[in-house]
Amino acid sequence: MRRKLAVMLFSAILLLVGGCGKQENTDAEIIGGADGPTSVVLMPGGGEKPGEADSADVTGSIDDQKSDSADVTTSTNVQTTGQANVTASTGGRMEAADEPTVVNEALTVSDAIRCYAGFLKNYMDKPVVYQPEIDEWGETDTPESAEDVAFTLVYLNDDELPELAVANGSAPWNPVHLFGLSGQDVRELGAYSMYGQSYYRPKSGYVLPVYYLPAYDDELVKAGSGETTIFHAEDDSMTMLPVFGPEKTFLADTKDLSETLRRMSEDAPIGITALGAPIVDDAYLTQDALMIVGMHAEEIPGIWYLQENTLPGALWIEFDTVGTFTAHEDREYVEATGYIIYREPSPLLSDGGIYDMFTSDGTLYRSFEIAPDGEGCFGMNFSGAVYRKEGL
Repeated sequence: MRRKLAVMLFSAILLLVGGCGKQENTDAEIIGGADGPTSVVLMPGGGEKPGEADSADVTGSIDDQKSDSADVTTSTNVQTTGQANVTASTGGRMEAADEPTVVNEALTVSDAIRCYAGFLKNYMDKPVVYQPEIDEWGETDTPESAEDVAFTLVYLNDDELPELAVANGSAPWNPVHLFGLSGQDVRELGAYSMYGQSYYRPKSGYVLPVYYLPAYDDELVKAGSGETTIFHAEDDSMTMLPVFGPEKTFLADTKDLSETLRRMSEDAPIGITALGAPIVDDAYLTQDALMIVGMHAEEIPGIWYLQENTLPGALWIEFDTVGTFTAHEDREYVEATGYIIYREPSPLLSDGGIYDMFTSDGTLYRSFEIAPDGEGCFGMNFSGAVYRKEGL
């Protein structure tokens, strides 16, 4: 979602210019024999497959470091391999598991990463697939190889823990599988949409089970519960984000799952502005030594969000401590990158300063004034287009 700023490139320019408890479920089964790969098939109606015996030995949690693999827990079959348990739910577009959600207050992001890494490590041995697709189309979204499997982290629920999204990618109608933590187990919350894409509202729990916007005559689904609410295309489209960005991460290309998931947990949006800009933790822009020189220079590093769209302007702008910036036109396109130089005090604002923004070739991009806004915060004014850090 966010783009790392080219610090090394522009530093030289600035110097020159001066500046896993187990939950049982009854709506999934495991297919495949002990001698071959095992898949988890999500059943929309729940219940056991006739003629199968129960198997209930489950071991492994995120506290058990003997193995990095993950268990898949269902009502009728259990595969025990080590670190984390995975409970599969219905995965249905409008249906999901009906167990109460376990409060995860004692868990940390590191715990979630450890569970998800264990699950993904052996994902190709027992991928989660979607039964309604098999029933209706005679097809399966079982991935053919790790090159098909895309994954990411999203902050879907209103807590501090991220959820895992996986798209198998073997068929054009493959859904997005969402997983969360229930206690110390990884649990399938549901499977939504098709073409390996869906939309969600950060920190709300709601998923829009389509792969495109605007979506009309549709409903938002509360992941993991089946609760629905009407989706109003004109008002709600700006509140939704795509689960997968334009640059997907695939299982086959990932050498260090834990590190990749850690980075994803830091990059994942934690909210969205009224204009549709994803809100992320901007600590990565503020943690290094300040090299910007000028009035209120210490206030500049971070992410600044456009407050109203009455005037043209980037939807949000990232500034780092070196003085480089990235201006995002919208969620998919970067409008400009470059560096800033302090020009002079503002002739209009008694406590404001003016900075010029240049692209990498030295072309003037825009100028802005920065000053206190009288409410204990600072604002940036780009010829009438106002930006603030507080995106929420």
